[in-house]
Order: sequence, then C-alpha cells, then structure tokens
Amino acid sequence: KKFSTYGKNPDAETQFLPDVDKELEQAKRREELKEEFLKAEKEAKEQPLRIVYSYWDGGGHRKELSIKQGDTVEKFLKCALDQLSPEFREVRSSSVENLMYIKEDIILP
Repeated sequence: KKFSTYGKNPDAETQFLPDVDKELEQAKRREELKEEFLKAEKEAKEQPLRIVYSYWDGGGHRKELSIKQGDTVEKFLKCALDQLSPEFREVRSSSVENLMYIKEDIILP
C-alpha cells in the first residue's frame, strides 16, 4: 500500500537544527547583556573605596585613604605617599617605585 501523504512529522524534535532567526536573536541578546555588563562594571569602578593602611617604620602608623575602585595600586601608593610626606621625612625623598603594598600573603611592589 502506498502512503498518500508525505510531509513533516509535527512531533519530531527540531531544537537542534540551525535557525537563523534564533541565532540573530541570541546574538542581539548577547550584545545587550555585554553592554549592560560593561556599564555596570564602569559604574562599579567609579565607586569610592576606603582603604585602611599602615605605614611601618619600626612602629605601625595607621592611616585611611579613599580612592576609586578602578584605580591602580600605583595610584593608591602615590596617594599614600602624598598623605605620608608631611609627617615622615624619610618618605619625602621616596618615589612610588620604592614603596610596597603588603596585604597578608600578597606583596605588590
């Protein structure tokens, strides 16, 4: 006996097949999420960050400094140097390259 109708099976799973419209929609959504993430990251980097640090010259001198979260360690050390210079003579002639930031097990020159 011959089959009278030949066509697609509506019950067949087709999600694995490529779909141009779906791929374009996903690419657009990925781009939107990327822009949203970059915007949130930029806003987070602009937030102020309060750091309590200690200058050690045989005795600990605790100071507090506020910088932006996106700033580098070099920028932090420069601000710390500017803050310490009026109080400590030995720091006045130092540069940022001569300072280190030490946090527990991490040493950042």
